[in-house]
Amino acid sequence: MNQILSTVNVNNKHNINKGGSKDVNSIIKFFAIILIVFGVFLIANSSYALYKNSGSASGDSNQQEQISTKPEIEVQVKEGTQLIVNISTTQPSVIDKVVYHWNDEEEQTVSGDGRTYMQVSKIDIPKGENTFTVIATDINGEETVFSDTYTLQSEISIDIQKSGNKVKIDLIGNNEIKTVAYKWDNEEVQTKEVNNKEYSFELDVSLGEHTLQVQAVDVNGNKEKAEKTVAGSTMPTVTIEAGNDCYVIKAHDDVALDRVEIETMSDGKITKMQADGKDFKYDFPLKEGDNYIKVTAYNSQGVQSKSRKAVWKK
Repeated sequence: MNQILSTVNVNNKHNINKGGSKDVNSIIKFFAIILIVFGVFLIANSSYALYKNSGSASGDSNQQEQISTKPEIEVQVKEGTQLIVNISTTQPSVIDKVVYHWNDEEEQTVSGDGRTYMQVSKIDIPKGENTFTVIATDINGEETVFSDTYTLQSEISIDIQKSGNKVKIDLIGNNEIKTVAYKWDNEEVQTKEVNNKEYSFELDVSLGEHTLQVQAVDVNGNKEKAEKTVAGSTMPTVTIEAGNDCYVIKAHDDVALDRVEIETMSDGKITKMQADGKDFKYDFPLKEGDNYIKVTAYNSQGVQSKSRKAVWKK
């Protein structure tokens, strides 16, 4: 009986060891799977963190770009005669400078002094149709350009035109013009009564360069000014001499000649000769019959010489 019992115990022991080996393998596999899953989790978590940080950095960059916007310009018209310019930026960007000008005239520059907002006011609108341009620049070099055309009607129109050694002044008013005053350089002001909507007069230009200032006033007290720099010059000279079957025509000007005109009086034909420099010489051939001619020279300032005439029968 003891033998039977012993045999049974041995068999039972063998069965227990075999089942324990299977259990150990299962445990090992279980923990291996756990480690693999944990590793995958760590990798996924790290990738997400990197993606999130990258997105955050990109968001910061976009935010920085939004902050560094170009300057904004707003232009307002005050009482129809002046402009007010408002310039603004978003921090941390600040205004470096503002440049503005009318048409192609000289530029005016105003420093931004590190401000995020500034105003340039009392910019007078010129009479007539004119183009106003503003350029605002921030410290990063970002630039905004504004340009528009403004029209300001004038109550009085003043036109100054030079012809030779004279200037002609034409006045036209919406209302009756009361007076017109003028002066050369720093000389005394001269005044003329007008009492009309339209008025014209001429003035002599003396030798050299001079500035003419004109101011007209209408019956309602509206004033208009005009200024022009003109140059007066000496009168060219012309001589006509007898040559070999020709007229020898000479002209001279102290500054520069522009042209010489030769008119044949029999048919009224005018021959225009371009002149270069201070002196001019030309042999004008004679024709059969009376060679009746008139010669006039013009200098670079448009001043005309006294006309010279000659008759030579061939």
